[in-house]
Amino acid sequence: MTDLSKAVVVSSDEFTSRPVGSPTMPCESSTEGGLGLSINRSIAKARRWVFGHFTQRKSNSCVIASSRNMIHALTGENVPEETLRKEMKEIIGDPNHDFETTGVNPAYAEALLQKHGVNTASQYYVSSGNLPDLVKDGQPALIGFKDPGHRVMLDSVSIDKDGKRTYNIRDPDPAYGGRVREMSQSDFDAKYNPNAIVIVGKTAE
Repeated sequence: MTDLSKAVVVSSDEFTSRPVGSPTMPCESSTEGGLGLSINRSIAKARRWVFGHFTQRKSNSCVIASSRNMIHALTGENVPEETLRKEMKEIIGDPNHDFETTGVNPAYAEALLQKHGVNTASQYYVSSGNLPDLVKDGQPALIGFKDPGHRVMLDSVSIDKDGKRTYNIRDPDPAYGGRVREMSQSDFDAKYNPNAIVIVGKTAE
């Protein structure tokens, strides 16, 4: 059994399909190719400051949209969600997969990210208290929420002088308008799924 197959088996119970939700927010693809990763990342940072992050375009494409946000954050590459959905269909071997009705196992996101120049490391059974150490060096992580199953990107964790934590989340649900969700420890713990696969990303060397 391959590493990817093992990861899929372990995380097979994480994802539950979300009900059909509100219309999603379209995001135009960029034409920044060939400018170099450092310039692309600077442009990506400016874009997020002005426009926010990408929201999902299908009712159950949160894994795809969160992968898109990680690719954009780490490489500056703006890959249209439609392209990533097509690539995911190839990865899972299902050309007819319908993202309006069914999500995909988030373990497959590693292959999608690696295809676009993002190195990944996966971990399981990570407590919320251990997440700050995973993202402290500017390495975002794809994490799971529950009730219902949902994939988001943990951008960073802010800790104030009293040790109070704020989890900064890029949630692709259109309800948040592409703006960062700042969640307190209690709010985060109520949604975080510690049994879900955690995929930490960093730019490939």
